[in-house]
Amino acid sequence: MNTVNGQIEASRRGQWKIRTRAGKEYPVRDLFQSIAQWIQKFKELGDAAVAFDPTHAGVPWAAIRFLLDAGIDEVEKYSSIFEGVGIVSEFITRYGEVERKQLRGTSTFKTQLAEKLVKLYVAALEFLADAKHFYSMSTKKRVAKSFIPSTKPAPDQRLASVEKIEAEVRSILDRVETENQEISLSTMGKQMNNVGRQIDKDRAIRLLKSIAQRLSVTYTQDIYERALGARHEGTATWILENETFTAWMRPDLDQAKFLWIHGPPGFGKSILSASIIEYLDKELSRSPAYFFCLAENVSKRDPYAILPSWIAQLIEKDIKAATCAARLVKEDQYHPLTRKEQWNLFQEICRAIPHLTFVIDGYDECTSQAEQEKFNDLPDTRSQFLSDLIDRLNGTKAHVLLMSRDTAEIRAVVLESPISPGVAVTEYGIQPADTTPDVQSFSRYQIESNFKTKKSTDFDGIATMATEKADGMFLWVRLMAFKIKPTTTLKGLNNLVSTMPKGLEDTYQRDIDRIWNLDEDERDRALSILRWVLFATRPLTVLQLVEVLALDDDEEYPEDSLPDWWEDDKDNMPEDYVTDLLRRPLGSLIQLQPPTSESTLGENTVHLVHYSVKEFFLHQKPSARSLSGTQSFFHDPPTENGLLARICLRYLCLDVFDIPGEIAAADLQEKIKVYPFLSYAANQWQQHQDLEDKGFSSETGLIIKRLLRSSRSNWNTVSRIRETDQYFNFKNEKEGPEFLQEKLNSWKPDFPGGPLSYACELGFMESVVELVEEGADINVPGGMCGCPLHEAVSNGKLETARYLLEKGADMFTPRGMLQMTAIFWASFLKHPDVFLLLLEYGPDVGLRSPTGSTILHEAVSLASPEAVRIILRQGPDINAVDSQGGTALAAAAGVGNIEILTLLLEAGADANMANGEGQTPLFLVVLNESQMTLSAKVLLKHTSNVNHRDHHHWTVAHRAALGRVDLLSLLIENGADLNAVEDTGRTPLFLAVAENSLSCLNLLLEQNVDVNHREEDDWTALHFAAHNDQLRMAEALLDAGADIEALMAPAFGQNPPLLRAAWSGSAEVADLLIRRGANTQYISMRGNMAFDMAPRSDATKFSMFFWRNCVSLPTVEDESRLDELLRASFQKDCTRFEDLLASLVPKSTQWTQSGLLHITIIADSLEIVRLLLDWGADPNFALPNGRIPMHYAALIGNLDVIKLLAERGSSFTATDNQGLTPLYMTFHGGLGACQSMQFLMQHEWATDSEEPAPTKRLEETCKEILLTRILLPR
Repeated sequence: MNTVNGQIEASRRGQWKIRTRAGKEYPVRDLFQSIAQWIQKFKELGDAAVAFDPTHAGVPWAAIRFLLDAGIDEVEKYSSIFEGVGIVSEFITRYGEVERKQLRGTSTFKTQLAEKLVKLYVAALEFLADAKHFYSMSTKKRVAKSFIPSTKPAPDQRLASVEKIEAEVRSILDRVETENQEISLSTMGKQMNNVGRQIDKDRAIRLLKSIAQRLSVTYTQDIYERALGARHEGTATWILENETFTAWMRPDLDQAKFLWIHGPPGFGKSILSASIIEYLDKELSRSPAYFFCLAENVSKRDPYAILPSWIAQLIEKDIKAATCAARLVKEDQYHPLTRKEQWNLFQEICRAIPHLTFVIDGYDECTSQAEQEKFNDLPDTRSQFLSDLIDRLNGTKAHVLLMSRDTAEIRAVVLESPISPGVAVTEYGIQPADTTPDVQSFSRYQIESNFKTKKSTDFDGIATMATEKADGMFLWVRLMAFKIKPTTTLKGLNNLVSTMPKGLEDTYQRDIDRIWNLDEDERDRALSILRWVLFATRPLTVLQLVEVLALDDDEEYPEDSLPDWWEDDKDNMPEDYVTDLLRRPLGSLIQLQPPTSESTLGENTVHLVHYSVKEFFLHQKPSARSLSGTQSFFHDPPTENGLLARICLRYLCLDVFDIPGEIAAADLQEKIKVYPFLSYAANQWQQHQDLEDKGFSSETGLIIKRLLRSSRSNWNTVSRIRETDQYFNFKNEKEGPEFLQEKLNSWKPDFPGGPLSYACELGFMESVVELVEEGADINVPGGMCGCPLHEAVSNGKLETARYLLEKGADMFTPRGMLQMTAIFWASFLKHPDVFLLLLEYGPDVGLRSPTGSTILHEAVSLASPEAVRIILRQGPDINAVDSQGGTALAAAAGVGNIEILTLLLEAGADANMANGEGQTPLFLVVLNESQMTLSAKVLLKHTSNVNHRDHHHWTVAHRAALGRVDLLSLLIENGADLNAVEDTGRTPLFLAVAENSLSCLNLLLEQNVDVNHREEDDWTALHFAAHNDQLRMAEALLDAGADIEALMAPAFGQNPPLLRAAWSGSAEVADLLIRRGANTQYISMRGNMAFDMAPRSDATKFSMFFWRNCVSLPTVEDESRLDELLRASFQKDCTRFEDLLASLVPKSTQWTQSGLLHITIIADSLEIVRLLLDWGADPNFALPNGRIPMHYAALIGNLDVIKLLAERGSSFTATDNQGLTPLYMTFHGGLGACQSMQFLMQHEWATDSEEPAPTKRLEETCKEILLTRILLPR
């Protein structure tokens, strides 16, 4: 890394360029920066990449370093070789990550991929070897070879071979990734069926995809990875020792936990959040769900984007979360999930899965009323979301961490509002003392990076001074580093640090004053750039800024105002131009970010260096010394957004975009490439207009009329861009429901729809009226929705739709990409007022949507009693079914509108009519929590069979047992069968346990249900409680007489609840079962005791009470001291262990031949194992299942302990009661046990004794695992 960093500066000074084999030329500096990124990424892979053979990593990087050192001065001459160095650097890292993520398990494709990866590594090493040899030749030989026209240098040939093999790897990798995804989804589907959720595999997969799409998810993984990448090595670890944080991490039996960590701007909070997430991901059994808020991105600054992002992350990673989602969300619905539905789903998942963890970073960057100030009276969405979140945490055991600055709005909600006793709220304010050591390290790093030739001792005083002035702020150090120039000397640096203002605001003020003192033209340009960076709905690229800055009020494209290189060489924007345009006038206020490692300079996006810069500009004025008067730099945000909307519109009216007729897709893409700002202007102007929040001003209206005038075709270009993007976005988002996929695949886009369609979509009545009066065809086909009326309807433009209907627009013909009539467009996009308007014009009540639903179904889904009454008066088929077999009454049961339910029942709707899943409307009341019980009461008066079974033999009682105690109680009153058995043999009792609903469980137990009923695999409800670590559920079941020794089916090892608890890591339930008399010495049909099962989850979870009982240690007078002894072994405190051993345990055969040695082996403490062996512990003492210490050393995969035991005479070939040797136990250790497996194979198979049969049967499997896990990486 040091070599690369040094060459970056050298290449910058030399202005070297490299020409790729494809003929593209770009700066060598970019190549080295790319290599540096891959090296850093490889470092982040950690030991996983070099677990078995360090040369797997070392050899290629050593060769790369040689080439960079040896050939830097000849980089331009040997471009292809240096291009190859960059390519190989990427391959080494990328495919190291592929090995770690994709080569899990075995399959034909994975075997092929492993073989191809070996070939790729060999080819890469051959390229590096040839390149090194080529550079090692004398100059004369190299020159001679370069003049031979019939041959290429050997490295060039090798590079071609590398790329050919890499293409083959990619092809197989695509198949492996698809295979892994299918396995993941198939496993989810199978498990969902196994836990009794009445969902077959295919439907489960379909539902999961549909739910994720209907959430309209915003992911922030890019910000998370960027924050991790920006972390200075060794920093951001102080929080892990913080008492407030560690207390928040600890699971609590009764409460949810909410921790607010706040600190001033510039304290590295986002990097701290990313570090916490990384830590939690490693430490917790379930990965945390997270969201990084970002002010400069519209979707990422919306507080209500957090919830769908969290839910999507959960259902993608966790089977229980996916199960909850599949149960709550109807498959035949396709509208985006409402906010209420999202909250219900979030709460259900948190209740079903204890101790889920969620992280929000940068919450102060979300939209709030405070940002709008006096500009409007919008509700404070930031406060509302936070209040809703804390309320919804009640009744869960979730842990939420909120990271932000300390703002009044957040403080008011978190600390000053009433909080439910079910939520424990704590806060921690980051202090300079917390971050100062990290800032000191960061300061020194920044200084040393800019002064590589100086002695490190020269930096001590400057770094200390910078740290003191930074006062805990990393951002201050970054701003300082931005000001260091190549010409800066150590003396100049000392002066720079000493004169820089202390604190961010004074630092920003200095930059602002400098901007204001620029020449007028340069100042105006700088402020224009800042305006776009501050208020753009998404970050602009450098090229887009260059183009938009050239605009004036003319209708001709400003070619004369653009730089000379603009027309022919955008890919090679000069570095000095960017410096003059951005870096010099705006100083440290902005930063450039490349979207990818291969992005050109012009493709870099322009960002503020920190969110605090935006706040400073919005709330501060130029200082008195630089500006007289009191005017601010910018107007309020709504006014600025209106200004940007008009700039976009004027740009779209330019002459170069007047393109009549059809525009081919390729021509459109070329247009966007030639005019970089075109895509932004076409897609974002309306967002700016909406943010102005004042309707169409007269000035904006005039520009829109100019855009839509019939004498020109600018609208054609704009519509084509917008609708093309919308169509493909819509197609990607709406892939779930089958009818949508069929329509989208079969429909050929027919757009644009003309200026009238565009005007109707906007609801801009002036142009609508003007165009109609000029003779525009009111039913002109085109556009995503098909015609002007459908555009108005689908966008909720009520008055526009009314005008068109009055003018005779056709509302009955199916149009647009979904081929729907106007009324179905209105219901599809949830515009009830427009739906009612269309009903006034008498649509046929027998019409069907693409899903087979009638207008009555749609009126019900809109929860509009008024619309239902209008339709009922026209005598529709009240029991008509949609494509899923659902009636309007079934839809009403899900909506939960009592008035609509009553209307339909009074009109003769059949309450006993089942849908395609065999479910009556009563089944569907669970979809609406707030009105569930009331809806059930209404339906029960018309339902003939409360115990009706669906196609999976579920009754409504099964559904009610999933946490809906009021509904369950109502069903009991109406005679529900509480011992009804569904397809997998589960009764409602099992569902109550699976859902962790103690209230439902207690209600069922009060009815004397069969507490020991067994499902198809002989699990009892107690097995489920043990498996899920549900302590209170297990207590209630035991109190009701649950059989503590009930055995599962042979397929599950005939395990009693205690072994299931140990296998699942359910430590609290395991202790409860032992205290209630469970047999700790029970041996399963596979030879396992509870002692064997616990290490396979996490041995550290279990109590000392568990360990001493599971091996039946001899009794002592003070059991608490015995627990201390065992705890010392798990803490690897050898001194404490030795002291307690000497004072507590007599050196007798009762102890030397006991399970004490076995426990210390499980604790994975080599020195304590050695101490016990020296003390006299028997290395061949067997537990009741016949397993000796060597078996357990093999189980945990500790090669050092295995070797120590071997030295002390522990047997390699000892067999347990099942005839299994220690070698067999290594199969449970995963990749970490491979070396142990290899060692045991060498020793066991080298013995002359006859191998036990089970070991023989495992021989081939052992060889296969060793081949794929050990030999191939070599």
